[in-house]
Amino acid sequence: MIPVDPLQSESVNWRCVACPSVISPDIVTALISEATHRLSVTNKTKIEACKKFIQEFEPVLHGNHFLITDCKLAITQILDNSVSCLKDDDLALALKYCRELGKLISVLVPAENRCRGVLLFGLHAALAEIGRRKAIGGEIDQNDLRNNLLVSLKFLCFYTFNKPISMLNRYNLSTYR
Repeated sequence: MIPVDPLQSESVNWRCVACPSVISPDIVTALISEATHRLSVTNKTKIEACKKFIQEFEPVLHGNHFLITDCKLAITQILDNSVSCLKDDDLALALKYCRELGKLISVLVPAENRCRGVLLFGLHAALAEIGRRKAIGGEIDQNDLRNNLLVSLKFLCFYTFNKPISMLNRYNLSTYR
């Protein structure tokens, strides 16, 4: 749904971009208020709660709406703390959201390197974990693992190195060159 006149979004009807439906601004305001309330009570430290919120509201809000984006960002932040505990499909979802949000940030705030660095660290963590899981399962040979690690470590160039894991990554990068 988008407003018929984007400069007067609170006073004009909204129309669907996929079908000819039109709704009043009061309904849109109520929907956004409900979504805002639901997000405020959602436990954004739990990936299942975030997935449920996105699944419920993404059909009616754009995928780049600030409420949906906030929840996607929360999922990527879960990577920072518990990447090895995530299920494979949750890891793939977090990887997808890191890439999506990275593109969005590059368009909206291209000079925001800290946020880009956080997302790229999440991307690195997901790729490194996927490589580790494939190596344990015997699905990847040593050269592919090395290449996967080098690609994931390249994402760290935008990240500030003040976390203990970053020192390990510096060591790994120099070891695998």
